[in-house]
Amino acid sequence: MEKNFTSAPLYGVLFGHIGSYFGLTVLMTELPTYLTGVLHYSVEASGLLTGLPNILEALGGMMSSFVADKLISSKKLSVTTVRKIFQSIAMVGAGICVLAITVSGCQASVIITLYSLLSYVNGFKYSGYNVTHVDMYPPLAGVLYGLTNSISSLSGIIVPNMTGAFTVSGVSAFALAR
Repeated sequence: MEKNFTSAPLYGVLFGHIGSYFGLTVLMTELPTYLTGVLHYSVEASGLLTGLPNILEALGGMMSSFVADKLISSKKLSVTTVRKIFQSIAMVGAGICVLAITVSGCQASVIITLYSLLSYVNGFKYSGYNVTHVDMYPPLAGVLYGLTNSISSLSGIIVPNMTGAFTVSGVSAFALAR
């Protein structure tokens, strides 16, 4: 049992979990402020738009799970390959969307569309690292998921402080340096 807690694959899953939760925490805690403070959406509209990504992520998760299960059951790809592909789509797709958001200026419709796409592709993680605990250690999957989830949730403490360090009165400190 001790080897399960010290294996390199488990640490890989842990770092994937930390990265995913960190990104999610940044977006979920700062999006409402961004929508109201920078894009000048009303609080009501901001609330609706803040909920939309959760719905799209769930849809992305369901669609990717269906496709991943078909690929695995058809034996066209190994379980490991399927997990890596879907995790890569989730992370690279979300990264591309974040980069596109940074260069889109203050075009609200473009930003909302990109953020929605980001959330949809982020749902692919449910066929990536998120089920790897079950693939690696079926009898301990719940315990290991609880452990990696608890550790990754510590980023919820770090994110607000980090965001505060990079922003001054709602304006990016990097923008002020220009």
